[in-house]
Amino acid sequence: MMRKVYITIIMLALCACTYATNWFGVSPTVFTTLQLDDSPLTTPKLGAGGGLGINYLMQKQHLILQIGAEATYNHSRVSVEDSHLSYLMKYSEKWDSVVYSGLLDQRCDASYTMAIRIPVMLGAEYEYLYFLAGAKLHLNLRGKAHSSAFLTTKGEILHLIGIVENAPLLGFDERSINNTNHISYSIDLRPSIEVGTVLYNRQRDNKMHLGLFAEYGLLNSLPRERHAELLDVDMSQYMQLNMNHIYTTRLVSRLNQMTIGIRFTTYLEMREGRYCKCVY
Repeated sequence: MMRKVYITIIMLALCACTYATNWFGVSPTVFTTLQLDDSPLTTPKLGAGGGLGINYLMQKQHLILQIGAEATYNHSRVSVEDSHLSYLMKYSEKWDSVVYSGLLDQRCDASYTMAIRIPVMLGAEYEYLYFLAGAKLHLNLRGKAHSSAFLTTKGEILHLIGIVENAPLLGFDERSINNTNHISYSIDLRPSIEVGTVLYNRQRDNKMHLGLFAEYGLLNSLPRERHAELLDVDMSQYMQLNMNHIYTTRLVSRLNQMTIGIRFTTYLEMREGRYCKCVY
């Protein structure tokens, strides 16, 4: 359905461009990202990103239509609730069994992804003010997921010593953990709004838009493949942990993306040749 809407808008723009002023623009952007999900285990954290786009702007008096394509780099973060771990293991042949305990805290799951976006925006432009509203088709490419946390371990050697802490040689210590995996978010459709100021050069053959924009994803952008465990624990030698990004697990069932940022666009008017080559 959305594909037909996009095709219709583009065809109307091509038909109307003959009777309007046409502009070609390049727009760098910087923005913050926020991931909103339905899990009680997570807390949203601000991320950051940037991008570069090319735009075609058609203007008929005060009415403007903008279409184009953008490439963006997105760094998103979410904090995960602390995990308390406890395992019973055989420490050695000489000692009795050990209750191996761990606290995993300060966990942050981040993702670094590239995306291609196709915006279709309608609005109005006056002398020094413009307004745009529309939607952007957000095509996420495969990216990297990085999980970091702090692990504190201790053990209780049954019937012998008691609780043992701060003994690195026995595997009871404090250390940071970092794991990297792959992540691929699903396609998203994001309504967008942008408002800002219009700047001109002296000849008025080019102009600039400097504006603030906000976007919110309507679709569930969680990865389609979510079969990982939040923690993979290996007790063969002390406590070894491998963390998987929480959005690659079944612990979250919905994810919406939000973006707020600044866009600067410089436009050059697309004019026909000023001189007519005639044959008399």
